[in-house]
Amino acid sequence: SFVEHSFMSLLSSTFTLVGLGSMLLLQKLQHMVPLKFMVVGCLLAEIVIFASISISTALLLLIPEHALEHTLASRAAIHFALLLSAVAAAAVAQAFLTGSMLSYASIFGSSYLKAVSGGMGIAGLAVALANYVAMLPNALQQLASSTNVSHLESQTTIHGALWYFCATCVVLLWCF
Repeated sequence: SFVEHSFMSLLSSTFTLVGLGSMLLLQKLQHMVPLKFMVVGCLLAEIVIFASISISTALLLLIPEHALEHTLASRAAIHFALLLSAVAAAAVAQAFLTGSMLSYASIFGSSYLKAVSGGMGIAGLAVALANYVAMLPNALQQLASSTNVSHLESQTTIHGALWYFCATCVVLLWCF
């Protein structure tokens, strides 16, 4: 299906477009809400979003082995819709957080603004590299075999996603 072959593009496009729209909305709202409240609220929202995704991913591991493939296949659209909704919510929170942090840094002068911008760039690069590193073993395994996805591959993917989402929660809690 279309979604099956382009889900990464859909997730990326959703995050980018919703984030852009949120940044435009923030231009109108940034003077109405104190920066400290905005930063704390966005971090809390991100923690709730990623904790929810972590819990929903962990619940998949409770499904018996013999039923996992069928459950994943029959509920794929529901899981994808929930993930897409979480991505959209995370995009809003991230856009507001980014705008708030840049506004906050600009209060202290251009050197702080440059430092925050540079840090955001390095963080974005680190996330992209981590994504490639995390996807590489699975991609190599899929290239090596032309068979359908096995139960072990599904569980490995679910475990990897769970670790990624939990690690994100830990980093967000650390920032808080």
